[in-house]
Amino acid sequence: MRVRPLIVVFALTGLLACSLTVGVRGQLEDGSETFKGSVTGHSNHSGEIHMDSSKPGVTLDGEFVFATRREGSGVIKTSDGRVGKFTFVSTGRNGNGFGDLGGKRFVFTFGGDVERPKAAPEKSE
Repeated sequence: MRVRPLIVVFALTGLLACSLTVGVRGQLEDGSETFKGSVTGHSNHSGEIHMDSSKPGVTLDGEFVFATRREGSGVIKTSDGRVGKFTFVSTGRNGNGFGDLGGKRFVFTFGGDVERPKAAPEKSE
């Protein structure tokens, strides 16, 4: 019986599937709009960001990659059509970044004391 090789395969599969999700908050530098949501980083050095805007019904979504162990960049798009690029610096579980969103400077902070939004309760019928 080949139990030991199977254990190694399952352990490696689990390590490769690791990800970390933390809270993120951001704003347009002029203060005209704020955002709050979550960012997820994966062990393959990529990730996703999702935030809800202070403007009703507007969301922001994006993707990023790490260029080094601590620095990365990505692209974002809002549900109302604005697009932008950003860069960030991470210490592993927290960090900050900046970029452009629809021609305005966008700044954000993630991890640390930034809380992840709570999931909406499921509706019962």
